[in-house]
Amino acid sequence: MNNVPHHAETPVNFDHALASLQTCLSASGWPGKIVWLNKTQFIKLPAATIGSKGDERLILYRPPIAMQDGLVRSEFDHSRAKDWIVRLEALGKLGDQLTYACLNSSAESEQGEMGIANGVKVLVAAYSPKIIITRSRLIWLAMRYYLRNWEERRDRAFCR
Repeated sequence: MNNVPHHAETPVNFDHALASLQTCLSASGWPGKIVWLNKTQFIKLPAATIGSKGDERLILYRPPIAMQDGLVRSEFDHSRAKDWIVRLEALGKLGDQLTYACLNSSAESEQGEMGIANGVKVLVAAYSPKIIITRSRLIWLAMRYYLRNWEERRDRAFCR
């Protein structure tokens, strides 16, 4: 009988995951300086929200100007301790200066999701969406309302 030793997946720490993200950013021509956003600081507007000739847009509400690795590291460690899947996603780039990114975690992978290594997935798009930064709460709320209405109309159209 052939005994092949079983090797458990090597746990990935935050530094390793960050290095993987940096490698992907470099390979895609994105800046290596990362500013982390939480889910309440950005909205992704699909190109379809402004018609077929529009580009995807990333709306940022009062984004931070400095790296916040400590908070992201803590969330990463907490999620991995629960054996959750962690996604590090580059959302957009501001010229050649910096990359906006976020960390998302969930107990399960999304249906059909591939490319998860040791519970971590790194995502960098081929191109950056147009970035719009606002400090106005009124504009931010209007954009959220606009997106929510568009999603409802889209979903109703699929249900017909």
